[in-house]
Amino acid sequence: MCKGFFFKGAPTVVAFVLFPQRSVQMEKDGVSPLPLEFLVDTGADKTMISGADVGKLGINYRPADGTLVPFLEDQPLEKGQNMGGVGGGIKTYVVPNVKLYFISDLGDRREIHEENLDQLYVPEGKVKDIPNLLGRDMLTRFGIVWKSQEHSIELSRSLEFGSYRVNILPISEV
Repeated sequence: MCKGFFFKGAPTVVAFVLFPQRSVQMEKDGVSPLPLEFLVDTGADKTMISGADVGKLGINYRPADGTLVPFLEDQPLEKGQNMGGVGGGIKTYVVPNVKLYFISDLGDRREIHEENLDQLYVPEGKVKDIPNLLGRDMLTRFGIVWKSQEHSIELSRSLEFGSYRVNILPISEV
């Protein structure tokens, strides 16, 4: 189970985002991953990182063909699909083979839940007003319980997606 909270009236969960290319370099550099907040968005097809948070993952924007393109370890990311929403459309790029580690604060302990994601989307250019979105490509794996009066949301793993790993750590160790 992943327990989230409401931030500015919106359901939110916290996750660390790791991918093979960057994780190895972070380990060499002695850098720890940073937790990111994701808006639980049942209207979003795909999971996306905001332009404001990509730098925290070691992705940097560089000029290419007149636009700012996200680069990872000196390699440009592959183009993804165009994403559209209420605010309009944006071009995206793809980070393949990502792991999301969801953190649940349960008072006396925290649970860490691991999920694999085939493609994480990154906007072209530094689009800063789009939050990190946890889309249906990830949400369909879970049962969702929205507790309005408690200002919390719970994501419970659907068994049809197989087994998963949950580490339960005392709060002092996280």
